[in-house]
Amino acid sequence: MALFLVPSPTDRFQLGIYGFLASFLAAAVPVVQLYISWSTGRLDQIDGSQKGLIGAEFGAAFVLAVLYTLLPRRPDVFHNGKLVDRQFTTTLLERIIFSWGAPLLQYCVKNRGLDLDDLHVLHNRTRSKTLRAQLERRKQSRKLWKALFATHWKTLMAQHILTVIQAFLAFAPQTALLGILRSLEARGTDSYNPVVTWLWVIGLGVLMMTASTVEGWLWWFAGTRLAIPIQVQLGATVFAKSMRRKDIKGTKKKDANAESGTTTPNSATTSNDEEEDEDEVNQQKTRQSIINLVAVDSKRIAEAMSWNYILPSALMKIGIAFAYLISLLGWWATLAGFAVSILVLPANIYAADKYTSSQTNLMKCRDQKTAIVTEVLQGIRQIKFSALEVPWEKRIGEIRRTELRAQWTAFLYDLMLITIWILGPIMLSAVSLAVYATLHGGLSASIAFTSIAIFGSLEMSLAVLPELIGDFIEAWVSICRIDKHLESPEKKQAIIPHDKVAFEDASVAWPADDDTPLEERFVLRNLNLQMPTKGLTVISGKTGSGKSLLLASILGETDILNGVIKTPQPPLLSERFDERATDANWVIDSAIAYVSQTPWIENASIRDNILFGLPFNESRYRKVIHACALTKDLEMFTDGEFTDIGANGINLSGGQKWRVSFARALYSRAGILVLDDIFSAVDAHTGRHLYEQALTGELGQGRTRILVTHHVALCLPRTDYAIFLEDGTAKYVGTIDELRQSGALSSILVK
Repeated sequence: MALFLVPSPTDRFQLGIYGFLASFLAAAVPVVQLYISWSTGRLDQIDGSQKGLIGAEFGAAFVLAVLYTLLPRRPDVFHNGKLVDRQFTTTLLERIIFSWGAPLLQYCVKNRGLDLDDLHVLHNRTRSKTLRAQLERRKQSRKLWKALFATHWKTLMAQHILTVIQAFLAFAPQTALLGILRSLEARGTDSYNPVVTWLWVIGLGVLMMTASTVEGWLWWFAGTRLAIPIQVQLGATVFAKSMRRKDIKGTKKKDANAESGTTTPNSATTSNDEEEDEDEVNQQKTRQSIINLVAVDSKRIAEAMSWNYILPSALMKIGIAFAYLISLLGWWATLAGFAVSILVLPANIYAADKYTSSQTNLMKCRDQKTAIVTEVLQGIRQIKFSALEVPWEKRIGEIRRTELRAQWTAFLYDLMLITIWILGPIMLSAVSLAVYATLHGGLSASIAFTSIAIFGSLEMSLAVLPELIGDFIEAWVSICRIDKHLESPEKKQAIIPHDKVAFEDASVAWPADDDTPLEERFVLRNLNLQMPTKGLTVISGKTGSGKSLLLASILGETDILNGVIKTPQPPLLSERFDERATDANWVIDSAIAYVSQTPWIENASIRDNILFGLPFNESRYRKVIHACALTKDLEMFTDGEFTDIGANGINLSGGQKWRVSFARALYSRAGILVLDDIFSAVDAHTGRHLYEQALTGELGQGRTRILVTHHVALCLPRTDYAIFLEDGTAKYVGTIDELRQSGALSSILVK
């Protein structure tokens, strides 16, 4: 029962090991006593009572050892009603031989597969949230490689202890084989003892089982205690950092004429479309770099960390094998064999280098193929309308042929490496045994078979060294890349919680590096704004005047250079209780929903894109569909609202994407809607419908709506507050009545 009182599963497992080892040693003591008495011929001197005590001691210790291996470590543990991973629940024996996963595998065989809900819940220590918190806590101002070692030093230490044990156990079966062969060679002589032969046979089986168990645990440590956790840690940390880091884009000051909205022959090259395209390209590069950090770099680092033991293991095995072979074959035969490996090493290095280069080239070809196929899928409608199938088919076929050539080259060098790995130990053993036979005039079976077995054990150790060095170099490059990402500047949360959206003498700019000169940045200066709660605020201005910058400031996505920005702070997701929301309390006044210039669409159904994780409210959902003019669109689709939109909304037109994104904001519980030019991708009739039924209709009333638009005249009748941006400032600000009295309203409408 004391085992169940230990708080940590790891401590319980260690306690089980310590108890088993203590019991095993206790059981071994009487056996050693009897053996010493037998070997010294004093076995007859032990009387019956002493033998009984020794037997009782052995029996008690043996029973205790069995109990330690067969008692469960703890009862089953559940998390949110689901069974937690049972590796810490099972017995010590089942844990050592990995049979604790057998019930799940049997369930998989019985049901011909597994669903996600069939899997056990991960232990708290292996969950992404816990792993990320551990790494971030140790990262702080450290370099990434130091933080990784500080996080996993216990596992690495245990791994290297097992590595030392495994390095010696790797040659233990060969020792038993040598003993068996020499014992058999002694048959017919006075020195032959069949008991010794059987002991060597039993020892061979035990040593092979022990070596396999230790090697299995090394693989277990490499995969589940290092590779997977480290990759999860790095991926989660990179994504978390990407949410906090500055989204540096559009930081340079636009041409003065472009800012004011005028054009000249020299300044007409700057357009809103070009600026948006440039920002979109920058965003794509940033997204792709983050994906590469997670998918490629983190995997390289995880693999290098998990297989780090192979390098010292290979060096130790080579040293042990060298000493072993010298004792068997002598110096000259051993050196002759290793001389062959030295001669083959340049060919191995050459093949490994060429294989690495061919793999790099192959990955580039695959990236290019993926980029072209993605481009085709995203523009498939335009390609069909323009009848450009044949040129695109040729382009895809060409890159595919290039990829196949690169694949063939990689296979050839891989074949060369495999050939060297297979023939290397054979040539080593052949040369060494030939030299030994020449020097000694013969070769016994014990020497021959044991030497061949030792050379076979060196196969992986000799072949893996060049590849490991290359992998470690790649991992170091990846560590530097991720380290640079993690040390990039972060957004500073300078927004003050308030009951309304307000700017007080604020100057804002797009995020930029700290060393970017202020004169090179586009800045909105001296903003004094009081946007009415539950009213409609319209922001207008010419291209490049900073409308999107103003909206980003409300969302906290900009650098605040001076002054103060105040916005309501939404409740935490855990405090919203969305599943209990009703029509009466659906809208949360402090929550914010944002509709960007580029609609963000999930790869899901239309309905799922609108609900966005919220519970389904039939009446509200139908009102949103009607208000966003999606009723006829849904009737056109075969599956209606359950139509799969596809990646990036590939199955929708531009206007449909906008309306789905706007519908998501309307359906949301947000009391503040931040809308960036929702009328730009729809025709006049649809725009009028969105304005009357959605923006100012039943679903829009009672919400704070902040709208950037060029269609000021459309929104004017129900606008509560208007802002006109020009020359980096809010030139006209106020209610409609105030702007009409000052004469600024006519200027806004004209511009």
